Amino acid sequence: VCLVLVAVILGGGSMARKTLACGVCLLIAALCKESAVVAVGLVGPIAFLESPGDSLRKRLVDATILTSGALVGAMIYLAWHHQVTVESYGTALEQSSLLAVPNAYLSTIGWLVYVPARAAMAHLFMPDVWLEAAVGAGVLFLLVSVAIGNWGTGGRALAQGGVAWLVMAIPSGVGVPLIGVQPLRYTYVGLALATLLFMRAGTLIADNRRGWFWLIATVWVVSGLSRVVPRVGDWQDNGTLWAAELEAEPANPYAQGGLARYLLGQGQVAEGLEIWTSAVSTVPNGIRVFDRQNERYLLAMAAYLYKRPQLAHEQATIMIAELEAMGRPVPRNAWCLVADSLDSMDRHEEAAIAEKGCEANSRAESTSVPRGDAR
Repeated sequence: VCLVLVAVILGGGSMARKTLACGVCLLIAALCKESAVVAVGLVGPIAFLESPGDSLRKRLVDATILTSGALVGAMIYLAWHHQVTVESYGTALEQSSLLAVPNAYLSTIGWLVYVPARAAMAHLFMPDVWLEAAVGAGVLFLLVSVAIGNWGTGGRALAQGGVAWLVMAIPSGVGVPLIGVQPLRYTYVGLALATLLFMRAGTLIADNRRGWFWLIATVWVVSGLSRVVPRVGDWQDNGTLWAAELEAEPANPYAQGGLARYLLGQGQVAEGLEIWTSAVSTVPNGIRVFDRQNERYLLAMAAYLYKRPQLAHEQATIMIAELEAMGRPVPRNAWCLVADSLDSMDRHEEAAIAEKGCEANSRAESTSVPRGDAR
């Protein structure tokens, strides 16, 4: 739908009809995917760049009118969204640090550099690491430089595509820090750049050579199969999926945790617990999708259920110490788990002491456990 919106901007027709179409397209796009409200930012720049022969005043007026139409569609959607969910988009921003947003955004812009090297679904976002953001900034600088340097021979089309890419990537700056992973599903924003270039290529290639446009577009689509086809077999079950993610990033704790859960479900207890223990030992603090303390708690419970009381005691004890050091509440059941695991190891006197902690916290809410990802 966003591509239809772009086609409306680049196409002919009266200004009134185009303005109405922009509003309708924006509303429909947002209903399909809420993050599409950012497409409002596409309208003005693309419209402004579309008619370089017009006066500056006319270009500004046309861009403003079309943007206003799209803005009305966005406002209708946002009002509707609030009526249904009673939430605002500011809620997501409030849950992320200020610096994490530009970090995630720039890291997404540099996605192309990392495509062959990182897990497609489970790549963790490290809010305190800026290497990928620096690469993204370099990609952005290169994009702007190429557009300016080739303005007369297609740079305008590249600039339009670049604007589309940069605007459509904005939701990643909010979503990635909130979720905790930067999966390559966000690379679809790159299609905004490529598609716009293909749409504009028709005006850059003479009519008698228009076939080159379709050849280039076909090559682009077919080349994407090299990324898609090999992944078909990865989706047989959770085991093959997480194993494939680990092939790209063998030390990824999030992928390790997913594989460990699958192995436990298949009865491979020793291997599953070993992989899960390794994962919680290496994951940094602050990764929401794989919260270290929550994972330790889940691992401890799983170890106890699978009759590994020593591992259960170890992980529960470490989790309690970490939560107390961070000033976060300790779930009551954690003390009970320590006591039960000590009993299972015939350390009854220590278990009795731990049991007092369980009783003292009997009224604490079990929901104080940090939320992990839903599985």
